[in-house]
Amino acid sequence: MVVGTLLALLGAAGPSRAQPVVPQRHTFTRSAQLMGSYFTFTVVVADNDTAGQRALRAGLGEVRRIDHLMSFWDSTSEVVRINRTAGLHPVAVSPETFGLINRTLRLSGLSDGAFDITFASADKLYKFDRQAHAALPDSAAVRASVRRIGWQKIQLDTARHTVYLPATGMRINLAGILQGYGLRRAKQVLDHLDIRGGLLNGSGDIYCWGRQADGSLWRVAIGNPDHPNSVAA
Repeated sequence: MVVGTLLALLGAAGPSRAQPVVPQRHTFTRSAQLMGSYFTFTVVVADNDTAGQRALRAGLGEVRRIDHLMSFWDSTSEVVRINRTAGLHPVAVSPETFGLINRTLRLSGLSDGAFDITFASADKLYKFDRQAHAALPDSAAVRASVRRIGWQKIQLDTARHTVYLPATGMRINLAGILQGYGLRRAKQVLDHLDIRGGLLNGSGDIYCWGRQADGSLWRVAIGNPDHPNSVAA
């Protein structure tokens, strides 16, 4: 009877010493053409295929939304509306677009104008299409174009959320900041979906966190242009 009781106790204690089951992690990757560039998102999930694909759709969808809102090329974007009314009247925009433009002006101040979204005022002078140019623009055209550039000229109305470019021909282009901003917003979306690891690549802008499916850290490298598929650094 004592032996039977002892065996019963040992049997009862067995499950408590078992190692916890660690859910297997899986990697999912998807690419898309966004913001005029090539985006590749990778996420690591401890769930089924549905969770991984849902996360990728949500993350890339957030970048697509921002692109539609602030694209320099989309005829319906708020940036294009601002450019079309340069020299005419202010344009009311969303708090998100207003906030990002306001941030670029702070960056312009910090960089003493090295970063300036009004560079787009001059982009019609040159065509970077790999074709030979008959001649460079004449100096008068260059001077006239440069006169339209200047981040200090942008007029923001915080109360009304309006943006005004005071000179006809002035234009802004958020390309220098938009990809990085899109990645940060996509990361926030993935955080809400409880994605604990991933790597977001927006044409060279990289955002990674957590670990790969096998537990190893992410490796970010610069390719060697002279030797495809090799690493320079």
